[in-house]
Amino acid sequence: MNVRTAFIASLIALSLNLSYVPPSQAESIVFSVHAFFVNGSKKVKFRVINETGQPLEVKIEDQITTLNVDQPFQVNLPVGSRIIVNKATGQFKIGDVLVQVADTYRDANVILHNN
Repeated sequence: MNVRTAFIASLIALSLNLSYVPPSQAESIVFSVHAFFVNGSKKVKFRVINETGQPLEVKIEDQITTLNVDQPFQVNLPVGSRIIVNKATGQFKIGDVLVQVADTYRDANVILHNN
């Protein structure tokens, strides 16, 4: 009986020790409450500036538009979206990905240069 009691006591002590989280680590655990209530992907607003020396016809989501030289173009796209070349030029082929939206682009200027 004493061996059984000692075994159960050590098992309980071991399980309590394994579930202990030091206060310094507990403070670094962050739960995003916003993620539970928001449906859909997060959008990022930024500007694209074409400095390639020629206008670029691009496809942004399902919309085709032209990026004029040195004129900022404001976009608001979900993270992971792509801006793709729609018309070939001397530098780009149709389907080349110019920009893939990242959360770090928020309120930034994304500048397109020559290859």
